[in-house]
Order: sequence, then structure tokens, then C-alpha cells
Amino acid sequence: MPQDYYFSKVVAKRHKRLILHFNTIIAKLSKDLQLDLQTKQYVLRRLHHEGPAFVTKILPKFSKYALTCIEHGELVDCRGKSSPLTCFELKGKAPRFMRGYLEEAIAGNPASLFCIRQLCDYAYKLCYKQSPAEKRDAELKYLSIEAEIESPKTPLDWKFIDECRKTFERLFPELMQTDLSHVFSNNRPRSGPGAFAYSNVILKRDEYMEIWKKKPDSKIGTACKSMEPHQGFFKPYQTSDTKVNLLKGTLRTCEVRFVPKDSRGPRTISKEPYHTLLGQMAFNDYMAGYLERKSDKRIIFSDQTIHRGLAKEASNRRNRVTADLKEASDRMTFSVVSHITQNAPLYREANKRLRSTHVKLPSGTFRLQKYANMGSGLCFPTLALIVYVTTVTAISTNASFQRKAAKEVYVYGDDLIYDSRYHAQVVHGLERVGLKVNLDKTFIHGHFRESCGGDYLAGVDVTPVRLRLSNASIPMISECRNGVVPISDDMGTLALEKHCRELIDQGLETLAHYYYRLIASKLGSLPLVSRTSPALGVYNPYKVVVCKDVTAFTPEVVKVRSDVVCPYKGIAASIKSPDGLGDDWCLTTLRRKFVLKRRLVSSAANCAYGLT
Repeated sequence: MPQDYYFSKVVAKRHKRLILHFNTIIAKLSKDLQLDLQTKQYVLRRLHHEGPAFVTKILPKFSKYALTCIEHGELVDCRGKSSPLTCFELKGKAPRFMRGYLEEAIAGNPASLFCIRQLCDYAYKLCYKQSPAEKRDAELKYLSIEAEIESPKTPLDWKFIDECRKTFERLFPELMQTDLSHVFSNNRPRSGPGAFAYSNVILKRDEYMEIWKKKPDSKIGTACKSMEPHQGFFKPYQTSDTKVNLLKGTLRTCEVRFVPKDSRGPRTISKEPYHTLLGQMAFNDYMAGYLERKSDKRIIFSDQTIHRGLAKEASNRRNRVTADLKEASDRMTFSVVSHITQNAPLYREANKRLRSTHVKLPSGTFRLQKYANMGSGLCFPTLALIVYVTTVTAISTNASFQRKAAKEVYVYGDDLIYDSRYHAQVVHGLERVGLKVNLDKTFIHGHFRESCGGDYLAGVDVTPVRLRLSNASIPMISECRNGVVPISDDMGTLALEKHCRELIDQGLETLAHYYYRLIASKLGSLPLVSRTSPALGVYNPYKVVVCKDVTAFTPEVVKVRSDVVCPYKGIAASIKSPDGLGDDWCLTTLRRKFVLKRRLVSSAANCAYGLT
């Protein structure tokens, strides 16, 4: 037969879909966990009748119930109509399902709790595409929080907020003499890892840096004399009337999008205007470094192991609380932030020039009541700062004692750790500034603690491995009939292979080898690889990786042409013209994505420089 026939056959196999069957996944997982036959058959039976929603939405409720029982030290009564566990058959006041495992977990058995959480939470984070109804619900929830911020049910305590201002000025005095010009002189403006408003692509950063340096004239504009090296940040680019005019209501308007997250619903993210996003990320870099240094790593942005170590210690000693805030970034109000930071020139200028004032939703454009959405470079460092300052102030308003209290508080975003003696004061203090503690994920009395993705019972790691498959373009859950999960692109295959390495590390080898067989049916024979190898292959910690070059599939970034026109593309090229921005500066954009390509992988890369 002709060679083209064999080539087309290989290509067709390479692009085939992977089909994950939930009933097989549950069977393999049950074997790895050595679950009893009754539990396995119960899950499979309900999966057959109720579909994937049973393992993505209903089983995780039982896992949360188990943690509540451990926190209280006994079986919690769930016979009320409002209980989320009415979908389980009850025996007495508690569910009959996994009763033996639950009682052993309450008694302090980490293996039993791990079995419960691994089975119930395995598909909890699966990134299904969200349905239009779920996106509408997410938008309504977003607007309801905005309305609650504007007209709060519980008025803000401005006397306490002013005490937080004093604490902020006392703990971080350098910010009282720092402005944006200092930030920009030490931190290069950059774009973030995601998309920005008015475009659906990620573009090269260096091209846009030429704008600030080579085109400082009236066509682009400037902010003030002190920011002369960064002219053009705070005024939009002019365009012709036939193109997108950024001057008309879009200068500081962000776009909110709802993207797949997990079974609870979509994640709310913000796409900031590109000309403000650059300054926001410079602000983010400066504040993250400064807060970590000044707080002696009590405010953390880069190292989650500190929080995990504290959670592990607290699960034994029960001397600290691990708390989680509910919708923290959405409830951080602009009025509270601006009052606490009113004497800091850096924040005054950032609020005036970098913060988005309006938000564009599918239903319309509204004034932003919160400080910043998730996705803004202002959000994460400011959230950590406000939570830290509020917690220290709630513990004590005494200036001398606050220095000591500040060393007992640890913040990573909305993950909070503090001394258990001050729990009631901290919860009340956070509520006084408009924040809410998620009591379902806050642990005080029992031997269970969780923080930054680390779960511990009496000092033993019981963190489950979760099937996420982010960016795998999985269809809506209603389209996954008969309990199947189709994976059709290279990103999904790559994510599944990386997931196998997590399963192997956790000892769930039967399930991992089921996935390996599926991947091999698409990519062919898989080589033996190390834990950190960039090549796709079979990871086995009990076998030595032979140090030789192998041929395997690896992820590579490629550029794909898009028909979407970006209002920023072409500016860097047009500044070379003496006429400045012409009518043809809006060019066709390029999109980037991951694809799998077969190539020769060196022995050093495959063996992680000789380590196995």
C-alpha cells in the first residue's frame, strides 16, 4: 500500500478521543483503596441511575460531612430537611454509607479518612464546561454580592476599620513614603498569564515595552513628570473612528468571564484592560516582595509549604486554627481598602490610575463596588494585606502587643492561620470589615487541619488526589451520557498523564495503569520516565530509568492564526513609522496553544539529571 495510507492512519490514531468511563474509574479506585464490596456496589449503582453528577456533586457532600464529624468529635445529626445529606439513607441520625470508615476516622484513624476523601472527592474538581444556566446563576450571584456590598445587611464598623488603618501604618511604614514611580523604577511592567480585555489572545510582552520608551508624545499621552520613563500607561491609544475606540467608556472597564472550575460552578475571573494590566502586574510584583520581606514571611505569596507545615503541626497540637474566607476577593470593598490605605501614596495613585472602576458583564456594565476582581494585579496582594492587618487588629489594638501578635498570624491569599485562643475575636473582626469566614472549611477543635492544598489528620497527610483535567475542553456534564468523560485534545492527554504521576505517588497504581493503557492506545508504546521528565511516559518509582535518549511525545507551544482582531496588535510595528499610528495598525492576531509532538528526549532530561 502507498506510504500516505500508513501516514494518515497514524495521524488518525494520534487525534483519536480518549474516553474515560466513570464506572471503571470507581472500580479501579475501590481496588486501590481496598474498599468493601458493599460500598463499591452502592456507588456504582447510584452512578448508573444518576449519572456523573453523583460523583461530582453528591459524594463530595459526604466528605464535608465527615470533616464536620471529626471537628465535633462525634456523628453529627443530619436528619433535618435542610441537611445536604438527605440524599443518603440514614441509620439513626447519620448516613449508613461508609459508616465504619466514618467512625474510625472520628476515632483518629488517618487511613479511614483518606479512603473517604479519596473516593468522595476524586471527581470534585473535574473541569466540565459550564452550561448557560450555571453561567447565569454565577452572574446573578456576582451581582447579589455587589448589591450586598453597596447596601450591607450588617453595617461596616468604621471605628474598627480606622484601627486597622493605624495597624497598617504601624506595621508597614515604608508604604507611607512609596509611590508608583518608585514601583515602576524597580519592577518592569508586564502582562499576566491570562487574557486581557478586548482581546482573546496572549501577545508578546517585549513588543509593547517599546511603546513606553520610543513613543512619548501626545498621541499616546503621559501620566505625570515623575513617571516619564513609563509614558503611555494611563491614557488609551487613539484609533480611527472605524475601529475600536478605547476612549469611549473602556479606559478602566474590565470584562468578567465565567470559566470552568469544578462541580460547584464556574470561576469568576476578570480580563483587565491591557494598558492598566501592565501597571497592575508591576504593582503586584513589588507588593508581593515587600510584604513577604517586611512581615518575615507571615504574608506569603510564593511558598505554600510554610502553611502546610503549620497545618500539619496544628493537627497534632491543636494550637492553631486554619481558616478559609468565603468569596474573599468579591467581598473586599473599595471603601474599606481606600480608608485603610488612605495615607499611602502608592495605593492612592494605584486606585486612581490602575484600578478598574466599572465591570462589563453579559447583562450590562456596572460600577465596581468591590476593590478588584480576581485576575487584576491589585487583587491578590491587597487581599492578603487587608486580611493580615484586620486579623492582627482583631487580636489586639495595643501597639506594643501587636508586634507580637503579627508574628502569630499567617496569610496566603484567603487561607488564614492564627492562634486558636483568638478565634472568636478574629471571626468578629473580619465580619466588621465586610469579610466572611467559611465555617465549613475552618477547623478549630478536632485533629484535622487543611491549608494551601495540604490536609492532615493527627500529623498524617490525608490529601486526596483529584481528577481536574484543566483546559481539557470537557463538554457539559449533561452531554457526558452513561458516565463517560471524552478527552479530544492534546492538553487533556497531557493533563491525564501528569495526573497519573500523582496517582502513582499516592499508591493508586491500578487506576494509574488504566489511564496509561488509554494514553498508549492513542500515542503508542510509552517509555519509562522519571517523575520530572518532560516526556509523556510511564512513571514507576520502583524502577530505575535507563539513562539513554528516548523518542517520546512532549508538549510544545505553537502559534495558530486567528481571525479575531486585537486593538493592540501592530502598535509596536507602527511606531517605527514617522507617521505614528496609521489606519492599518490593527492586524490579524496570533493565538498560542500546546500540542504534543514526537521528538528525541535526551537522557539528562528524561532521568532528571541522573536522579530516579
